[in-house]
Amino acid sequence: TTAVTMTAATVTAATVTAATMTAATMTASTSKG
Repeated sequence: TTAVTMTAATVTAATVTAATMTAATMTASTSKG
């Protein structure tokens, strides 16, 4: 159970990080026009 929880947490963190980076990139691109 612990291993599954850790894996899920890692995947979630990676997803959040990727989403944040994507959003930041899109925002920067929009700001630059």
